[in-house]
Amino acid sequence: MKGDWKYILYLSLAFGLFLTVKLMEPRLYDWTPTYAIEDKNPFGAYVLNELLQDLFKGKKVAVSNRTIYELKDSLKEGESVIILTHSFRSEKEDTEVLLQHAEKGASVFIGAESFYGKLADTLKLSTYD
Repeated sequence: MKGDWKYILYLSLAFGLFLTVKLMEPRLYDWTPTYAIEDKNPFGAYVLNELLQDLFKGKKVAVSNRTIYELKDSLKEGESVIILTHSFRSEKEDTEVLLQHAEKGASVFIGAESFYGKLADTLKLSTYD
């Protein structure tokens, strides 16, 4: 019994050292794809938003969560559209607005892992893992 306190002390010191090391090590990255402009994680769009602000100085860079059809009246001729999402699904109305906007000379960039809906059917897009 007398010698047991040494083992308890050693185990307590080892546990305390382990806990200290774990608390001081850098945080792991959150790899959840959010694409949100306030997220600074690897799949957040914070850095992209900052770069776009610098790239298009003096021009308005708007961020919206509305559908393309809802943006129809606010899109000006020649304005570029950038869409970032995990999977892009468009309905008939959204596809018509997007294609008409591109037909008028605007640039459209869609960054997605998968495409579904009318736009994918119209442009014959297919994705796979």
